Amino acid sequence: MIKLEVPDVVTAIDVLGQLLNRKKLLLDRSIFETVKKLRVVEESGGMGIKEFFEKFEKGLSGDDQDAMIWSAEYEALGFLENERTVIERMQVIDYFSEIQSLLRSLIFVENVDVEYEVK
Repeated sequence: MIKLEVPDVVTAIDVLGQLLNRKKLLLDRSIFETVKKLRVVEESGGMGIKEFFEKFEKGLSGDDQDAMIWSAEYEALGFLENERTVIERMQVIDYFSEIQSLLRSLIFVENVDVEYEVK
């Protein structure tokens, strides 16, 4: 549950929406850079990164420094993509838009508590 206790709910909602959008952009950039690094594996090794990682996990692709770095990059990509998926599924911005519309229709709002669950 998210609980907001602020004097200006509309501004707080705008800020939270902007923060989520910024986080999503940063994740997109990180995903792009990680994929770019992993393409080096595909180009130099002649196999896809997923295939490389499966071989690495089985101990079939060596344990040199490059293999370790590429493996870590592949795992990082999974974490980044999962985090981005979570943010997309939150759909908080849609909830915020609905709340903003409701609050803007009120004449005076002060110290309003807004409670709702994000599933």
